[in-house]
Amino acid sequence: MECEGVPQSEIDALVAHVKKWSPVANTFTRPVNLEVSA
Repeated sequence: MECEGVPQSEIDALVAHVKKWSPVANTFTRPVNLEVSA
């Protein structure tokens, strides 16, 4: 990812934070088995 005017270290830190704390990212990296019944 590139963003003009933002140091790569800040971008890397943001991406690392998102990978750790984002529920959406976590669903892709650590899938959870889920059963739904009605």
